[in-house]
Amino acid sequence: MVSAGNVTAVVEKLLASRFITRQQSPSDRRVQIIRITEAGRATFRGMAEAHNRWIEELCADLSDSEVVTLMEHLNRLRSSVQERIAPR
Repeated sequence: MVSAGNVTAVVEKLLASRFITRQQSPSDRRVQIIRITEAGRATFRGMAEAHNRWIEELCADLSDSEVVTLMEHLNRLRSSVQERIAPR
């Protein structure tokens, strides 16, 4: 759900930060192969753990069944949005 220009800008920033590497495909010069580096993996892992803690904190007052219901509704919302913005 992002534009090609947005992806390009994100890739350039990740390259500059040395979180990914990029190389041209040997079989198709239009294709670039992007790989996450160890530094990128470690940074992502830390961000994912912090994000999980934040989500757990936000949902701390909800019961397990309320969390399940919330996730079901969020999944339905995502599906509904994707269905309406999908290219026709």
